[in-house]
Amino acid sequence: MMENIIPNSTTDIDSKKTGFNKAGVYTILASLFMGLCMISYYCYTGYIRDLKIAEVAAAIASISGLLATLAGLFFVLDNLILQRKALNKQNLAIELQRIDIALQRQDIEAQTQEFIESNTHFQKQNETLILQKNDNTFFNLIELNKKLTYDLKNENFFSETIDNIIRDAQEYLREFELQYFKSFASTTFTIRFLTSPYNYEKDVRLEFYINNVKEIVYFIHYKLENDSFYHKILYNVLFPEERYIIGMAQKLELFDFYKDSQVVGDPYNYYKHYDSLESYQIHKGYFPMLKLDTMARLRDFHKSTIRYNSYGFKIILLENFKPIQLILSEVVAYVSEKDEMDIDKRPEGVYYTIEKELTDYLLFDYSDVIKKIASYNQAANYEINFNFVFRYGAREITIGHYEILTADANGNISFFFN
Repeated sequence: MMENIIPNSTTDIDSKKTGFNKAGVYTILASLFMGLCMISYYCYTGYIRDLKIAEVAAAIASISGLLATLAGLFFVLDNLILQRKALNKQNLAIELQRIDIALQRQDIEAQTQEFIESNTHFQKQNETLILQKNDNTFFNLIELNKKLTYDLKNENFFSETIDNIIRDAQEYLREFELQYFKSFASTTFTIRFLTSPYNYEKDVRLEFYINNVKEIVYFIHYKLENDSFYHKILYNVLFPEERYIIGMAQKLELFDFYKDSQVVGDPYNYYKHYDSLESYQIHKGYFPMLKLDTMARLRDFHKSTIRYNSYGFKIILLENFKPIQLILSEVVAYVSEKDEMDIDKRPEGVYYTIEKELTDYLLFDYSDVIKKIASYNQAANYEINFNFVFRYGAREITIGHYEILTADANGNISFFFN
């Protein structure tokens, strides 16, 4: 680009002489001419023949020297002007090079911007392809869930599961409101027992189904834009039985199906249907799940061998997923017999003051009740009814339990499984 713009400085300088150069040449010629004229004059007048050569030479030299000096001055001025022109041409060449570099930089910037725009375009295309892929995956997941749902409906899974849940939970809630559970097993009729590791008869299909829908919900949150739109699609394709089970799982946070915004952002409300059914409001009220392991039923009581030092219960807390302030306040044991017995010999209720917090398990010994029955030395069948009184929050809940035993006339006692 610059070859067509920048001129050849040497050629321009040689070809374009200034007026001072010409003036210098003419001055030199003039000095030579003047010298010749003076020599001719002095020769003609005879001044040189009169032996005045030194004066003639001095006169010629002074005039020629003056003219030569003037010519040198003209040449110097000419050279300065030519140097200035050369510098101006060099400055012009530098300026043109700078302009050319600036244009090249603009070209590079334009190419860079073009690459950036092209890369952005490819990124948008890639994002669009990913969104399309995720959309297809979402609808494929829905189709798979539909197939699973139809298979479970053919097995009457939903109807049987919901009926069992409602039956047990309503009994649990009724006893909870009465503040009296018939047995420790009644405390496991809560819905939360569905996810307990102590539920050895759990239906694995329930956990499998809830986990399947839960993964779709999490897929919507982490992979799809416009969460609410896809959540609505998923919710609308669920059958009412599915909405009940999924709503129950999210409402009660079963199988790690959290409604916490920290886990799934701003989740769609999957428990609208569950909350809308008044007869299904079975999550109100809660008491921790407990289990009673008996120690006495594993062996008999024999006075002769004095094997009655530790007869009692091990009360086990079946959950530790949250802090539970559960205190065993007292235990009351009542003994009744089925065979006839002297009314005066019937033992009164035995009260035990416990006042211990139940954090894992607690041992309760009732050996003194066994000893008291054995002391009657009368053959009879006995039933010991226990009332375990717990304080849980502002409530005082009682749980019942009974043990069946038989005593002979020698005070030996055998325990039966109830």
